[in-house]
Amino acid sequence: MPHSEAPQDVPSITELTPDLSSAHVTSPRPTTEASKLSPLEHLVASHYLCSSRLAIYISPADILEVEVIKPFKPTSAQVVVARQTQTATLPTLLIVKVFDPLAIKRAANDPKYSLANEAAAAERRADESQPLVVRSMSFGHPDLEDDEGRLAFSWGEYGGVLYAPEDEEDDPVVWEEYFFKLALQQYHKERISYGKLQTLQGDVIPRCYGTGRLNLPDRPIMPRVILLEYVQDAPPIDWFRSLSPIHKRMLAVDGPDADAGIYKQFWKLGVIHHDIGSRQILVKRDRLVVLDFGLALVREPEDSDELWDDLYFRAEDFTFFVGEDERTVEISEEEFSKVFDEALAAYSSGHPSPGYHKHGIFCTRNNCSVITLNSRSIGF
Repeated sequence: MPHSEAPQDVPSITELTPDLSSAHVTSPRPTTEASKLSPLEHLVASHYLCSSRLAIYISPADILEVEVIKPFKPTSAQVVVARQTQTATLPTLLIVKVFDPLAIKRAANDPKYSLANEAAAAERRADESQPLVVRSMSFGHPDLEDDEGRLAFSWGEYGGVLYAPEDEEDDPVVWEEYFFKLALQQYHKERISYGKLQTLQGDVIPRCYGTGRLNLPDRPIMPRVILLEYVQDAPPIDWFRSLSPIHKRMLAVDGPDADAGIYKQFWKLGVIHHDIGSRQILVKRDRLVVLDFGLALVREPEDSDELWDDLYFRAEDFTFFVGEDERTVEISEEEFSKVFDEALAAYSSGHPSPGYHKHGIFCTRNNCSVITLNSRSIGF
């Protein structure tokens, strides 16, 4: 998709650069504390550790400050449970999902993150020869978000994931630009997906409370942020070898239960998740909750019914294998209630009973491989 200049009434690039002087952000922890960090904390950037305070720009004049309560292990974004007491329109506890290039898991041969390379990539984007939407991307601006989203969707085939640089590419700045664009693309995919799936929010997907940009100390970018419902009392699906008929129907891709399945519900509203696996599904007592739409396919107005139908039928690749069986064991709702109570107690304590270790297969279109699950199976 060719770049297009923004409308005439859009602010200049100077006006798009936010004033960060009033924001209160916790600086990185001193290196002397490194020996005190847990294994998880060693994987989390210092900005996102417990007790850190984050300043989220909801709009140029609206800054939400939150305190990190719990960080999760980063894979493609940094997710934290945070507390806010600033506004009554938001819950006290919520999920802050930060699409930070620093949090993206990199392959062993990829260049490691470098602040200098990140700054050099930002400087290249800010060159006067670039369209305004590109020059503004480092910090972003609500007035240009739709233009930015359209540009991000043009990276890759059919709105697919941005391709990594060629193996022989040895310019680390090019790689840093790639990770920046990858984070930005995943943000817009998730943002637009939650909009299309608004009627399902609070049920089979979390509520989305809004979006923003995160001010981080000494960084030449403002990573994009999505504020989400903190879904509590919901272990991941890989803690279960048994599910109730209700949960089983929600996993159906075809057959008589397909209309009740999460796949078809998303598809009808113009979203194909494209990366459903054990990490993306939480189990509530009466339903499933699906997370992570950063790799989703989103239907465009020009997409034909034939194309969208074809993409849905490919969703049969989103197959779940729990434990050593090819299908999840189905049990009665009464039996499942007991299994769920046991799973929730074990998951909440973080210390499942011995003897529940399992191996499993989780196959998605993006990861068709046998993996060993370092979790515990409840209900086996």
